[in-house]
Amino acid sequence: MIISAEIWAYLGKIFLAFFKFGFGLFAALMQKNTVEGLVINLLGGVLGIVFFIFFGQGVNEFIKYKLYQNKPKKLFTKRNRFLVKIRRNYGIYGISFLAPILITIPLGILINLNLTQSKVKIFWVMMASCVFWSLVFYGLKHLLDINF
Repeated sequence: MIISAEIWAYLGKIFLAFFKFGFGLFAALMQKNTVEGLVINLLGGVLGIVFFIFFGQGVNEFIKYKLYQNKPKKLFTKRNRFLVKIRRNYGIYGISFLAPILITIPLGILINLNLTQSKVKIFWVMMASCVFWSLVFYGLKHLLDINF
């Protein structure tokens, strides 16, 4: 079965949004059909969120194992201080708000998994953030009449 170039282009945009939502967003903004581009971008974002929510804990454990396998566990580490600072200043909502654009969806989810164990809450907050940023950029595209 031969897959057309158009389908490969869609899959590439979905894959891009899967890891770095901002890049996928700009790739999807180039679509002629706005709704089509919005759906492609949100689909990639949702797939990335779901994948990393369910497999992110395993990735976290693997990283912890590789980095700290033979070292005694310290209570006051730079990482712990950093996570406490994030939790106090921004929390899950701040991280989720910034994750799709400034940091990647996987990194945002890994940080959120360290802040809370509620995968449902992480999903909905990250999803709301992805929808928000998509609507902001698509709104700006139409408001400023930008055509790529």
